[in-house]
Amino acid sequence: MAKTNYLAKKNLTIMKPGAEKKDLLLGHLGEINRKSMQLCDAEIVHGAMPGKSLVTNAIAHIGYLYTLTMSLQDYFEAVTPAKVKGKLTKMQIYLCFEDGVARQGLPTSPPIANLAAAAMDKALQKCLDKTGEKIVYTRYADHLTFSFDNPDLIPLLPHQIGENTTRCGFKVNPDLTRLQCSTSGRRIICGIGTGQHDIFPTRKTKRRLRAARHQHHQQEARGLEEWIKLKPPKKKELRGDLLQEEQIINEMRKLWKLPPVDIKKAWAQKVIPEQALGDSVFITNDPVLFMGMSTLTTGWKNCMKVPDGFYGHGVIAWLELPGTSIGALFSRRTTRIGKVERRQMRARCLLHLLRDGTRVYDKMYGNPEDIPLLVKKIEAAGYLPITDVAPGLYVEGSIPARLPVPFLDNLAKEFLMLDKKPRHLFLTKKNTAPEEQQRNTRE
Repeated sequence: MAKTNYLAKKNLTIMKPGAEKKDLLLGHLGEINRKSMQLCDAEIVHGAMPGKSLVTNAIAHIGYLYTLTMSLQDYFEAVTPAKVKGKLTKMQIYLCFEDGVARQGLPTSPPIANLAAAAMDKALQKCLDKTGEKIVYTRYADHLTFSFDNPDLIPLLPHQIGENTTRCGFKVNPDLTRLQCSTSGRRIICGIGTGQHDIFPTRKTKRRLRAARHQHHQQEARGLEEWIKLKPPKKKELRGDLLQEEQIINEMRKLWKLPPVDIKKAWAQKVIPEQALGDSVFITNDPVLFMGMSTLTTGWKNCMKVPDGFYGHGVIAWLELPGTSIGALFSRRTTRIGKVERRQMRARCLLHLLRDGTRVYDKMYGNPEDIPLLVKKIEAAGYLPITDVAPGLYVEGSIPARLPVPFLDNLAKEFLMLDKKPRHLFLTKKNTAPEEQQRNTRE
């Protein structure tokens, strides 16, 4: 493996991974980003979070009288494997940490740092809630921002914030702590002017733009012109990890001879949010897991195995059905397909959101000893067995006519049927023989 170069910059150790190491890390980046989205508070975290940016970070603080800004000292060097224990696999920890820390410069370090700081974010928010005052807290990487209106909080907050960050294994840099008041002008939050009704580019940024234009630095000028617009990320950027993996996922789809699919659109249309349920159980909309739902396992197989069989091609239909997601209990072991790597599923089921808001889970697959834990976690999250729901209810969304029909499990009491037009799934009584039912769904 190519050696990793170390760069010295402002007393920080910044790593420049070789091409081979970088490709290896990028193979894990999608899953690490998903874990970050699942386990971090999206209202607080604005750095290395899809759909968030410095702009959304500043917008959250519009209209407040006081803003306290603080920075964490040696942020990435404080991110150790102990802080992400149980959140990353052993292989990910082995690959993504150098000298026992998440070095700046590695593509995986920003989302890993978010995972490591999740406990601190939770502790700080709990501390702020105890004051009984309205205080907005956001974090962009190592930059902490607190906005409020009550001046009585000014002498209290720095001490309380410092205590909680230290307790969680981080440390505030006292030299970079600053209190700003809106009566003295616009508050500057991570380089963005923030007022009572809007956000603005700073004078410093405008001067840099004039200088770049004057010196004919066209690339820098174009970048600054775009930055000055202060546009929030577009909706299509909400799945940053998916955009990074889209080409790889399409290569896997072609390898498995699966039908074409607009992966970004399919993921964006999902109505069941991704969620961590604890004990390595997750609700996920990951396209890779949909396509390999019987291949990326700890050894058990079912009818969805690709590329074998007609029903293997139907996994794309589940991916494109908005009301269907996957509930999975993950192993610590991983499977690598090309540049994509995923934790293996010890057990899994399909989850369906019905149009009346009922949430149900379908047939369980996996290791017999693992299925009870998955059932327990899924039911605790509010999902009912599909056999306990009255017939006649439809699953949210429909299956595009261009896709093969997915396999529909025959259950003890009720099971899903498919309308020919417009191909909606709905619950029905078991009133036909299994062979006849399967023939009807293929028509």
